[in-house]
Amino acid sequence: MDKYQDQTSYAKSVRELVEQRRLTELDQLVKSSKQLIPETAIRLGYQKYLSLDLSFKARFFLLLKLKEITAINPGDELLLELSRSVIQEQPLPILVLLKDKFNISVPLFKRLNKDIQAMYRSFMTNNQFIQVSLLQELTEISPGEELVQTFYLYYLMNGKFISFKGLLKETNIAIKTENVQTIYMLFRKNMSSKVPYNGHSPENYQKWYKKLTQVTGIADEGED
Repeated sequence: MDKYQDQTSYAKSVRELVEQRRLTELDQLVKSSKQLIPETAIRLGYQKYLSLDLSFKARFFLLLKLKEITAINPGDELLLELSRSVIQEQPLPILVLLKDKFNISVPLFKRLNKDIQAMYRSFMTNNQFIQVSLLQELTEISPGEELVQTFYLYYLMNGKFISFKGLLKETNIAIKTENVQTIYMLFRKNMSSKVPYNGHSPENYQKWYKKLTQVTGIADEGED
């Protein structure tokens, strides 16, 4: 009975310290006791900390500290929610830290593929190609081919050849031949017009047309 009472008293103390966010005292209690840490109380603490009306930085610090003190990992569903919020709202270094501290698995990242693809889209929009490479390495999830092809078209149609090369280097996804032929056709059409198209002059298209084969390695099949 005494042993049971000791365990019950310990579990109650742990629960109260977690709920009150007295983590320094929790650390001292855990280190001084030989009792098993009540996992349910810790996981409830994770849930509470994640939902607190505090800045992400403050909530993340509490989560990290609780993990450091107890060595108890949150369940997959809580990690899924936390990972999603990081991917949607935080810079890439925070995702790196999250994976390192909470051992985020590749299968869990795969459940967040839609959010990860949105992160890729943001990086490509802002020409952040090193981040594209880092995100691939971190999650073991590649950007979708359709997304990459869409940005290849955008870059080439607007003469952003350095951006095209940057994305090609980091993804190693070849541009589709039919997409290049579509760009050649567009360039020929706009070179013959005296009216600027999409803010670009016929002279720009003439210059880009001459460079397109060099950049893509694909010749114009519709050239006269």
